[in-house]
Amino acid sequence: MMYDYMAYETSNKVRKSFDINKKKGLHVGSSVPYGYRKNPNDYHYFIIDEEAANNVRNIFKKYLKGKSKINSRVFK
Repeated sequence: MMYDYMAYETSNKVRKSFDINKKKGLHVGSSVPYGYRKNPNDYHYFIIDEEAANNVRNIFKKYLKGKSKINSRVFK
């Protein structure tokens, strides 16, 4: 019974710390969005990965020109 309570309390504390970091605008997940890298000095912030960012920009440009992601030529 006591272990259940301790697990419950620990879960609440972890959830609260995640909520606090989210409100501060800090990244709390493990994966990084495509086009970014983790900052080696502070893992809560991202650095733009220029090579991947260029791919993302090209995809958005093609999308704005009316190409759909279903069309296989979008990524070529």
